Amino acid sequence: MVLHEHVVMPNHMHGIIEIKNKPITALGIGHVQAQQTTRAKKIPQPGSGSIPVIIQQYKSTLKRWCNKNERNYFQWQSRFHDRVIRSIEEYVRIAEYIDNNSSKWPEDKFFV
Repeated sequence: MVLHEHVVMPNHMHGIIEIKNKPITALGIGHVQAQQTTRAKKIPQPGSGSIPVIIQQYKSTLKRWCNKNERNYFQWQSRFHDRVIRSIEEYVRIAEYIDNNSSKWPEDKFFV
């Protein structure tokens, strides 16, 4: 796994994660895959090293740290958005969005 452009904001984060031998994925946008079996339609469990597992581990680790450091009020939202990046042009557009995101924080509805 390689973490490319990323930014951590006061109330959210964005990043591009590359999993070797798989398409590059941008967090914060939206892609879901499902597979079918011969008996019934099933959504497969995320495999080791997959985006859902990486995000779950990250969220779990940070929440444990918060609990141990008197920040029990910290809560994650239950879902995340991801998108498979399918071209260099799309990668550049998303990377620029991430790089410019922090400068737009004062315009965010949650800015204090």
